[in-house]
Amino acid sequence: MSSSRPRVEVFSLRAQKYDLWYEKHRYTYLSELKLFSSLSSFPSPSVEIGVGTGRFAHPLKINFGLDPSLPMLILARERGVKTVVGMGESLPFLSASMASVLLAITLCFLEEPIRALREISRVLYPGGELVMGFVERDSPWGKYYMGKDSPFYKVARFFSYGEVKGMLGEIGFIIEKTAQILLYPPGQVERLEVPLPGHDKGGFVGILARKPY
Repeated sequence: MSSSRPRVEVFSLRAQKYDLWYEKHRYTYLSELKLFSSLSSFPSPSVEIGVGTGRFAHPLKINFGLDPSLPMLILARERGVKTVVGMGESLPFLSASMASVLLAITLCFLEEPIRALREISRVLYPGGELVMGFVERDSPWGKYYMGKDSPFYKVARFFSYGEVKGMLGEIGFIIEKTAQILLYPPGQVERLEVPLPGHDKGGFVGILARKPY
């Protein structure tokens, strides 16, 4: 927990600023929602790991939201999300208690991503769904975000699609579907996008992976 505290504090001290990003970049946010909706209907019971301020859990009707940051959870609760304090690497849920899990953007902020993915596998039903979304490190957007002078991105560790696929395979997840947005380069006017199947053209990639039965 102590090694993760600096990352948690970055978000706790800037919860309102983080939340306002979704208003400032509304088209990108709505495109991300479309991407996640195209991958799953999030069968219940469901949980978002790294729920933040509830910008995804609430509209996607996900049952629970977990986050280590209390200021973020306060904002999520105001949106009607049932919140739980906790870390992705040590989930406070019973084994085989969830039908679906959302990991939206959170992967790049995890201290131990493999450990967190093992925990997600543990709490999922056999045949349960994991939906992930992440900035693809090798895309123009990945390079753009890695170069930004931002307190959030300074504590982020970006991954390529190949690395994420490898981590999922190590745990035993089976990738069933991929989709992508941010198909235009950084610097252009933001636009509302329809997710494109695949993972090799967009800056933001979504994955639907399933825990084996």
